[in-house]
Amino acid sequence: MNAARDLERFDLPITVRDAAKDAHGTIVTLRELNQRFTFPLPEKLKGLLVVEYGREADFDVKVNGVGLGLDDLQGSSYSHSQAVPDAGAIRLSYKVADSNQTIKQAGIAIRVGGKIVGRPSFFGLEDDPEVPAKLLRKLYGEVEADSLLDGVTADWGDIVENDKAYQAIKPVIQAHIKTALGEVFTKEMNLQRARLQQQLNARLSKLPEYRQRYARLALEKVMKRFYGESEERIETVASVVLDALEKDEYWSILQHIDESPSGDIEALASAPSWPNLNLPIGLLALLRM
Repeated sequence: MNAARDLERFDLPITVRDAAKDAHGTIVTLRELNQRFTFPLPEKLKGLLVVEYGREADFDVKVNGVGLGLDDLQGSSYSHSQAVPDAGAIRLSYKVADSNQTIKQAGIAIRVGGKIVGRPSFFGLEDDPEVPAKLLRKLYGEVEADSLLDGVTADWGDIVENDKAYQAIKPVIQAHIKTALGEVFTKEMNLQRARLQQQLNARLSKLPEYRQRYARLALEKVMKRFYGESEERIETVASVVLDALEKDEYWSILQHIDESPSGDIEALASAPSWPNLNLPIGLLALLRM
């Protein structure tokens, strides 16, 4: 109670005793758990631990005697094995996480001869405008490619960029990952669209037919632009879009905002008197973003 429910601030009583000379490792045991609460689920704990410690070298974590693995991360699973010309056999395994949890060292790690080389990467997809950055941060996996051994730097810290085998597998990995991310993106967008549509259908039906088509296209752009943001934020922007299509005066305000220097908008958003301005609530919320 004194630690405000934060275990990291709690002075845990620790008993220390000497271990046998041949023993190693650390065991954390949860005992005397409060029977009023649901016990921690091993599956959920492993899902949290795998993104924190799953890539650590020479460091294994086990929960109830079972080691961490890619299967412990909740999300869409993908696996590809193929022979790549000029590079030999590769095996790509990865997941796109379900939640928006922060994944430590997100990306695809390269494993050569059973050992991870360097840091995980997105194989150039971070520069692809069609792939949302927030979606990339949900990617976690690895590719086994023993044929890259000759391209590994002396300290095993990276792969030489112009290695022929690496250049051969890079577009193959890019294609597989981009296709998978596209599937996840489409699925999540459809779910988001369905939730948003339920709330906005009534307003859309009141628009003239020609404006309904523009409204749907505009809302589609809003959902893509704000992918990964809270639904509240998306709903606010969507509401402003519909305000602009419903009332010409709102459209005029948005035109003026669009044509104004960014500094003017920042000043307006931070002004102490902005809540008293005679502007639509949705637009005021948008300015505060």
